[in-house]
Amino acid sequence: MRVYLHEKKDQALTLSRILGLRRRTEYFVEHKDGSKAVWCNGHLLELADAAFYNAGYKRWTLADLPISPARYEFVVKRGCEQRLEAIRKILNSASEVVIATDYDREGELIGRTVLNYCGFKGQVKRLKVLSLDDESLKEGLRNLEDLSTTETLYQVAKARVYCDWDQGINLTRLYTCLGRKAGMNEYLSVGRVITPTAALVVDRDRAIASYQPYDFYNLRLTVDYKGQPFTVKWVPDETLKNAENKVTERYCAERVVALVKKYPLYVREYRSRIVKELPPLPFSQTSLQIYCGTNYGLKPSEVLSISQALYDSRHRMITYPRTACRYLPLNQHLNAAKTLDALARGDPSFAPLILQCDPRLKSRAFSDEQCGTHAHHAMIPNCGTQDLSRLSRSEYAVYDAIRRFYVAQFYLPAEYREVKTVLRCGDVEFTATARTLINQGYRVVFEAVRDLKHKVIAYNRDPDAVEERDSEDEEINDKIPKLKEGDTVRLLNAEIVTKKTKAPKHFTPHALIAAMANISRSVTDKQLKKILVNSNGIGTEDTRAYIVDNLKKCGYVTQEGKILVSTAKARALVDAVPWELRSPELTAQREQSFESIKSGLLSEVAVVRESRRFTASIVAALSASADQNGVIAAFKAALPDIQKSHQERVCAKCGSVLLRLRGKYGYFWRCSDPRCGATFSDADKKKQS
Repeated sequence: MRVYLHEKKDQALTLSRILGLRRRTEYFVEHKDGSKAVWCNGHLLELADAAFYNAGYKRWTLADLPISPARYEFVVKRGCEQRLEAIRKILNSASEVVIATDYDREGELIGRTVLNYCGFKGQVKRLKVLSLDDESLKEGLRNLEDLSTTETLYQVAKARVYCDWDQGINLTRLYTCLGRKAGMNEYLSVGRVITPTAALVVDRDRAIASYQPYDFYNLRLTVDYKGQPFTVKWVPDETLKNAENKVTERYCAERVVALVKKYPLYVREYRSRIVKELPPLPFSQTSLQIYCGTNYGLKPSEVLSISQALYDSRHRMITYPRTACRYLPLNQHLNAAKTLDALARGDPSFAPLILQCDPRLKSRAFSDEQCGTHAHHAMIPNCGTQDLSRLSRSEYAVYDAIRRFYVAQFYLPAEYREVKTVLRCGDVEFTATARTLINQGYRVVFEAVRDLKHKVIAYNRDPDAVEERDSEDEEINDKIPKLKEGDTVRLLNAEIVTKKTKAPKHFTPHALIAAMANISRSVTDKQLKKILVNSNGIGTEDTRAYIVDNLKKCGYVTQEGKILVSTAKARALVDAVPWELRSPELTAQREQSFESIKSGLLSEVAVVRESRRFTASIVAALSASADQNGVIAAFKAALPDIQKSHQERVCAKCGSVLLRLRGKYGYFWRCSDPRCGATFSDADKKKQS
């Protein structure tokens, strides 16, 4: 008997559409050909905690570090025992298993750890499916892969979780114990991703707090050519600018005003050309979170949950959502006409936009090269039934964004008439630019986009562009008269524009997601920068939303309205850890090691051994009394601010400050007065606060 091992129930039910459903139970479905499908509901197994290897590790002490088990063991997650036992019984009667989990690191780890834990010894095949539409499933079933094709994927997945366990368990205990020595009874989570992400927020907040605004100057001239006025901007010489490309001395602009009032302005250059603006690429999960956060105010975790629902069996309206890729393989173009037809049938009000499409067009989004080694292509609508009547308002907003970004691929680029001129007076230059839309092209797809409050929104062409444009960069001319080199223009007005620089903006949840994805910008090493670009920054499409939520749960950030603000606890930790732990370079080095596993240059064992050496070196460094005392002193210095942040969280019994701690079953609050020792659940205390 063949058994299909799925990651989620929806995948099993979707497969039953292809193979035919004979029987369905709580734990499996049986197909008409006699095969069965079981599902894991995510991770059924997790790496054992330190206390699994030694009961003495239940008590956190510096003397036990580093903790390095001889062999990493997986144990059943709490509440998953019955499901795993049901899967084991079904596997015992199977002769062949097809791993049908998501075709990525996590999916491979889920499938293989379950088979290993259950002791399955039969034949194993791999189903490669990037979308749950019928055609993709049929193609995958016809071309089942040998398990050896995903062996390196499995090795990388194991290396990642082993390294993260090693670093998270040891360094979290290390800094939490040092904090306790300083009287700071706080759980200090330290990890490869959460620590540099916390550092991003801390650094941004400190930059804002220490920012000193200053005035800078520009010069704007209004000139006339044959009765046609237009505006030009001064291009200051580089020697007049500071490090931020600003002119900070007013007299520099005043001298130019005196010059243009005395001498004529002539045309040095005039250029008119047609500029094409390409359609935006389809979404990855991160770019979707940024777009929906910017335009709809949805939290990253909400977008992740909604897109997963749109993919699962309840809707089955989009392809795999947890993708890091914004491109499509060339063979996806073969489904274009069918997908567009499904979109038109599913929403008659949307059909006129489909009629204007040309499914023969291949935008830059269709590229096997850009898809590279990604396990999943960009998120797009599938070619099945599109039933919008079942969508909530938030689901509709997310789905609408996904379909419009897909449909835009089958429109011509937008076209502009761009006119640019350069004027000169002596050795001083001025420029003017005007752009006129002459062909809407793909932009027609976004004309009627509305947000959740049914107000027309501005179309954000680049979902990664979460920072607002500086107003001084905006076009200031609707039209520039036709000029030729050597023409002179008449000065009508010269205005010195005074502006004040602005501090950086606080992170919002979606802006922090963007910073995590684009963290390569903060790395100077070219090789590591390239790795971070290729690996899409720190975190994954699956985890970034949860990391932002976890920053709040750990007490590293608080959300004030729309913005995230670092806490005294986060600032204390970021100051205490070495640069390697707060820098994204560690992730880049780790990804470099993972690539070496995939290419056969390194083994999983070698990568884990190096991770252990790194962790042990940090533990050893803080075993020296001088270094340890330095960290403890830093924690003690931060203690008043941390206690102040807890002032509103007081014990209902004695009025003392409450401490938020992490126990075996999650977070809870405990009175800081040992004579009281009262505890409160996390949910109850949040309601009281």
